[in-house]
Amino acid sequence: MRHAGISSALLLSFFSWTAPVRAQTSVSACQTINVAGSYVVTQNITNTIPPLPVCIDIQVPNVTLDCNGFTIADQPGNNGIGIQIASSNPIVTIYNVGVQDCHVTGFSLGIYAFNGLDHEITRNVVTSNTWDGILLDAVNESIISYNMADQNGVGASGAGIDIMYSYWNWVFGNQAQTNDWGVILGIGSSSNVLWRNRITLNGAGGIFLPSPVSSNWIFNNLFNNSNNSQVTTTGTNTWIYDYPPVQTSVDPDFFTRVYGGGDQIGGNYWTNPTSNGPSETCADAEPDGFCDTAVVLGTNNADTRPLSNRLLASSPITISEPGNYELINDDRAAGTWLTINSADVVVNCNDSTVSGTD
Repeated sequence: MRHAGISSALLLSFFSWTAPVRAQTSVSACQTINVAGSYVVTQNITNTIPPLPVCIDIQVPNVTLDCNGFTIADQPGNNGIGIQIASSNPIVTIYNVGVQDCHVTGFSLGIYAFNGLDHEITRNVVTSNTWDGILLDAVNESIISYNMADQNGVGASGAGIDIMYSYWNWVFGNQAQTNDWGVILGIGSSSNVLWRNRITLNGAGGIFLPSPVSSNWIFNNLFNNSNNSQVTTTGTNTWIYDYPPVQTSVDPDFFTRVYGGGDQIGGNYWTNPTSNGPSETCADAEPDGFCDTAVVLGTNNADTRPLSNRLLASSPITISEPGNYELINDDRAAGTWLTINSADVVVNCNDSTVSGTD
């Protein structure tokens, strides 16, 4: 690990979220949860009339909420909060809360956590919330993974995923699309690690880092937006894989490229809706799957190893991720040369020759 003051032993104590072993309690309506335990949503829930400011209000630690794919929806015009993780006493820290498999829609904030520690928010769908899909405010050492954030904060400068005043969070495997901002790594946030997220087709932009924000790691993400980034902070953030303080076992696909050719991770894949972003147009003379020039994002912020879409043939080749691939050399193969295991793949052979062997 390369981070001053953080030992491997200490890291092993981070992100140790475990579900408390308790009998499950059914949830079929908006309610306050003030007893630790496991809660399971058993039907779609719509906020009451008159509506509550918070539909599912988790006020104590050691809680799991599993929505089993059911929807939690607000009343039109209420602007409430779908799921809140926060003590009724704002100076009390809530820890060890899990929220999974919930579809939260139509609120001001879909899932909101305040003053928390060691949470896991995973496999949720947050859609059409007027401000943020997921908002972490003063939440540390938590996991945000495999969520779909779609059409949140549109026209309101909100985001699919918004993180502020928060530290040491791991954010990976999420899809943030057609929001106002895909991700906001907001004021006062430091030492967060974002990887293998797909941040696409967001109206205002892909990722926003205001000032002061520093010492975060952002690598192996797909950015496909007309405006991929706005970085106004002058604090230094790392935009390549540089041995961040992460237990890679938390993500079985940690070392898999988020997009494009190659089998090594480095920086991020930068494209746009017309497929002529830096990752498609950069020079890659070696080729090694990385652009030869950096993508400069702002003062003290540059992706110095952006991923390219160049494909150096070394048979056999397997493509398992969507993308536009270019073959830039001749190759020979005994047996199958190329296997494509993904939809949405384009391979441009550039008049290269592939020969069979006897």
